[in-house]
Amino acid sequence: QEFFEKYSPYVNLSSVALQKIKETAAKDDPDPAAFLLAVKEVNRLLENDQFPRFKRSDVYINFLEKVMPRSYADKWATSFEALVGNQVGRYYFRYFLRNIHAEENLRFWEAVIEYKQTKNKSTAMLNMGRNIQKQYLVEGTTNEIFLPFGLRQVIDNRIETKDVDSTLFDEAVKHVEQVLKNDPYVRFLQSTEYNDLLVKLK
Repeated sequence: QEFFEKYSPYVNLSSVALQKIKETAAKDDPDPAAFLLAVKEVNRLLENDQFPRFKRSDVYINFLEKVMPRSYADKWATSFEALVGNQVGRYYFRYFLRNIHAEENLRFWEAVIEYKQTKNKSTAMLNMGRNIQKQYLVEGTTNEIFLPFGLRQVIDNRIETKDVDSTLFDEAVKHVEQVLKNDPYVRFLQSTEYNDLLVKLK
């Protein structure tokens, strides 16, 4: 009963899981099995939401930065793929892009990476695809990225007809990568963000 009263307002659980806990809390001999559904839901929340957010946090990035060899950062000067494929690299590149008001392109790229990690052709993939569409592809949104009209239309149609799989955003990602390579990447290599990091890693 104490557990239910103390934590139920703060834990994001389904009504079914909460009801199971509430019912067992009212008994003289509570059944620990009543918590199984709640534990499963919390684990799913940690895995799908909090853990990905932690991996993008300053705390985690600072840790990675301390153990990352200087040679990794040196490779970014000759390889865009090495830069965006490295979590510390993306962190500094994102910070640079934010300063030149182009962060949405990398955010979209990262969102698609997460999208591809969901179960192929699943409801979760469809929902994530819709979220990406809403955040980055709807005209006038804060994080709107520029895509050729035909490409945007293909994505919209596939989402509307629920024809989604891991390839949904492939052409859009290629376009965004080219946009990032053409100017921001070159400017990043000359930026104080990148050069200060190189000094720190010596």
